[in-house]
Amino acid sequence: MSGINFHAEAFHSLEGSSLELLQTLVSLFAERPGTVRILDIGCSNGVQTLQLVGLLPNSQITGVDVSEVNIAAALKNASHNSDGNRAHFAVADFHTFHDGLWDGIFAESTLHLIPETPLLFTKITSDLADGGILVMTVPCRTFYNTILFAVRRMYRILGKRLVQNMALRLAKTVYPDIAEPILRERLSYMTVIPYFVFDDKFAGELRRGGLELQQVRRMPRILGKPDHCLAVFLKKPS
Repeated sequence: MSGINFHAEAFHSLEGSSLELLQTLVSLFAERPGTVRILDIGCSNGVQTLQLVGLLPNSQITGVDVSEVNIAAALKNASHNSDGNRAHFAVADFHTFHDGLWDGIFAESTLHLIPETPLLFTKITSDLADGGILVMTVPCRTFYNTILFAVRRMYRILGKRLVQNMALRLAKTVYPDIAEPILRERLSYMTVIPYFVFDDKFAGELRRGGLELQQVRRMPRILGKPDHCLAVFLKKPS
C-alpha cells in the first residue's frame, strides 16, 4: 500500500465530510449486539478513530496507517483519551495487515490513493465478516473531477516547481501557524490522481466481488478538492 503520508498535525479537527462519516458509522453500528470490531484504514493521528470509539461504547477499533509519524500521534492521543483502551493503532500496510475478521471497515478519502485496486477490494471483502459493512468516502465521477484531474495531470508536466512555490507562499499566508514541511506535504496532494473513482461500473465490480451497495450520496464540494461521495457496502453472506 502506498500513498501520501501527511503529518498528523495537519489533521486536527473534524468537520464536514468527517462529521457525516462518523454519523453514518454510528447509525450503522450503535444497535449491533455484542462487541463490534471495526478497522480504520488510513487513520492518520487517530482523532477520528477515538471520536468513533467514544460514540460507540460497544466497539473495539483498530487504526492502521503507513506513516510512523501519524501512528505516534495516534498513540499519544489515545493515552490522553478516556476511551483510548478500546482503540488500537499500528503502523501497517493494509495489503499485508491481518487481524481476523471485522464487522466494519471504514476509510475517509484513502482507498483511491492505494494502487492495485482489484487486490485491495478483494482483501477488504475477505477481511469482512459475513454481514460486515464497508463505509468509504472517495472521489466520484463528475464533470468537475474530470476537469480537476486533467489540470493536475498538466500540473505534473508543466511548471510544477513554479506553481508549487506560488502555492506554498499562498499557503503560508493562509495558514501561518502550520510549519512549512507540513504545508509542503499537504501541497503534494495537488498532483494526486486517484486510482479509481466511484461510479456505477465500479459499484458493479464490487457487487460481483460480494459487496452490495446499500447507500451512496454526494458530499458537499470543497473548492480545489475532488468531489467525494460517501458509499456504504454490505458483505453478502457466503
